[in-house]
Amino acid sequence: MSSPKRPQRHDDQTYALAAEKFLEQIGQIEENPEELVSIGRALSELSAFDQAKELAEQCFDMTDDLMQTLLDGSFMHDAHAERVVQWVETAKLKPRRKIGDEVSFTHQGDKLKGEITDIQEDSANYTVCVPSLGHVKSGPGTRGLILAYEIIHPLARPVEEFELEPSM
Repeated sequence: MSSPKRPQRHDDQTYALAAEKFLEQIGQIEENPEELVSIGRALSELSAFDQAKELAEQCFDMTDDLMQTLLDGSFMHDAHAERVVQWVETAKLKPRRKIGDEVSFTHQGDKLKGEITDIQEDSANYTVCVPSLGHVKSGPGTRGLILAYEIIHPLARPVEEFELEPSM
């Protein structure tokens, strides 16, 4: 049995959580799971205008206040980040590498090498400085790629629980 997979930004659970956060902020409640997913899908649009258009098609009254809530909010990002933090805690993920480790990985079809310059344990990500991509360690410029633990190494398998049966 392997560790559960990293939560995706575009899945029904993330959509539902984003919708719950949005509805809580505007003071509405929805308990129908299908409706939550539908609202979450609307919130997954990139621009607030597209979000508003999708929500209006679902009978939301697009007021100035509601539009401002969409402009100010990052409901999908926040919902996905929350699910990732829960996943990291549940799977008890810890980094297998440390800052300064040289790593290699495939990125956009190219085999790259770089150095881990930061570790974000709450989101199970490494920041990897790849000089061949123009990354810098100091001064102005891009610091590196943010890569999931599982891109650098396979996730640990959880300990399997079993009971020994007495021999006969």
